[in-house]
Amino acid sequence: MRMLCTIFVVGLAVLAVFAQCASVGAPMGGPRDSLPPQVVLMEPGNRAVNFSGKRVYLEFDEYVVVRGQQEEFFTSPGMATQPTLTLRGRGIQVDIKDTLKADQTYALHFGNAIVDNNEGNPLGDFTFVFSTGATIDSMLMSGWAVDAYTRDSANKAFIYLYPDTIPLASNGDDSTLFRAPAVVARAHSDGLFVAEYLKPINYRIYALQDANGNRTYDPGVDKAGFVDSAWNPATMPGFSIRYDTLMKRLSPDPQLYLRVFNDQNGFRRQLLRPVARPVQRRIDLQFSAPWPIIDTFRLEGIDSTRIVWQSLKPTRDSLHLWLNVADSLLPDTLKGSITYHRHDSANRLVPHTQALSLVWKDLSNLNRDKNDTLPPPNPFKYQVDASQQLNPYNNIGLNFDYPLLRLDTARVSLQLVEYPEGAEGNDSLAVRTPQPFRFERDTLDMRRWKMLADWVADGQYELMIPAGVFVNMARERNDTLRASFSVLPPENFRFFDYSLGIEVATMSSRSPTPRDSSCAPSRECVPERSSCPTSTRPSRCASASSKTSTATAGGTAATCSNGCSPSAPNSSRPDPKAPTSP
Repeated sequence: MRMLCTIFVVGLAVLAVFAQCASVGAPMGGPRDSLPPQVVLMEPGNRAVNFSGKRVYLEFDEYVVVRGQQEEFFTSPGMATQPTLTLRGRGIQVDIKDTLKADQTYALHFGNAIVDNNEGNPLGDFTFVFSTGATIDSMLMSGWAVDAYTRDSANKAFIYLYPDTIPLASNGDDSTLFRAPAVVARAHSDGLFVAEYLKPINYRIYALQDANGNRTYDPGVDKAGFVDSAWNPATMPGFSIRYDTLMKRLSPDPQLYLRVFNDQNGFRRQLLRPVARPVQRRIDLQFSAPWPIIDTFRLEGIDSTRIVWQSLKPTRDSLHLWLNVADSLLPDTLKGSITYHRHDSANRLVPHTQALSLVWKDLSNLNRDKNDTLPPPNPFKYQVDASQQLNPYNNIGLNFDYPLLRLDTARVSLQLVEYPEGAEGNDSLAVRTPQPFRFERDTLDMRRWKMLADWVADGQYELMIPAGVFVNMARERNDTLRASFSVLPPENFRFFDYSLGIEVATMSSRSPTPRDSSCAPSRECVPERSSCPTSTRPSRCASASSKTSTATAGGTAATCSNGCSPSAPNSSRPDPKAPTSP
């Protein structure tokens, strides 16, 4: 017993000694890592010549990540398909997807995208350079980009340089900013920039402050500026570069001065943006300014009266062209031309004809299993804007992928379901009463329709749309749709009556200037025309309206789309007739 007491006392003494030695504190270590990662290996080496590969590998002294690739990384010259950046161990693998040009100096600008994995320290303004020729272009040019109105620095503005040898169009308007630049540089946050790896040739220089990040000039959205003459870096006076200790980067004395501005509220040059064909039967036209004048639009092998025009905006600068033709007349590549009026170098609207080559590929069966014996799903798509409880003031909205060619309302059934007292929910005792209804097409969007009826508050309804009621421009037909819903009760709504007192202003004794009473005082308008945008130049009257296509219940199949082709402004030629149903 005495021995056990002795062992216990010795144990307490040992614990007391360790307790006195222990103390709470921060673990020992070095200072926080504030150094950026360093490149230790490049394959091929930086500034390599006669490069013919498709891959670049960069290895660092620590693990890194890529942040903000979309905002920071860019190539000079720009590539149609951006390279892919993949992390491999302590390095980054760059896979080049585009075809490289011969005898061309390329620069991969990483900006501040490369940061270390732990602390996020950026490897600022890192650039990898190579050439597909025997030499690296080595000329430099500096400049300063600022906002033309506020004089603030054009933060992160892209600098695009184009050889002065680019041929001008026949009317003198070259639309340079819509072309791929030969050299791309980028301004810092203070607007200063150095364009590197230039040839000793004349360049036209533009600045683009890209608001939406698509690297493309969008008039009215992006700010842009340019130097009014061509400059050759070999003949320009030299400039000095100093190290900015605050920004921790090189800062040049500018040789050029560019002022960027947004022309949204001022004069906007009329240009046709790249024409797209996102789906088989649709062509998208977008113009840089409102009210474009379109003289002709032609597609080889397609009758112009089978092209249905849809304007997406009141200003008619965004158009959808729907092709109401059979599949056999729609090749993968459509060729044609458009003649429209665009501004020349003197800002005069002159006719310009542009060739078109529109490609579309059917990729719907690309991922389909070859051994799959099930029939493919119905390609007809539409969306019904209705819930289990219908707002009677909204009615039932239907949105289709394609404009409709035919709507057979006689086959559609809408029934009011009423239950005898005490038999609610018993379908066998329900009384179903057919209800009148009608379909109306939206006056702005020909793919949107509404189903209207005299809805009974708090009433129960059943809707049945059989297969084949809707036939769209792709000759596709709908599947059967059955739906049950109720109408919101009156207590879900509040109604207010307003009494407005209008004070009549005192009129001047001077006779008013006569004007057309059919035009609103503050805007111009045009006589009512079809919904198809023909030549959209505003004349004395400048706002078009369109009629509503209506199909009533119990009627026969109705044609829902009008076809038309462009015509000259204020033309007295009537619109073409609607295309016939298939």
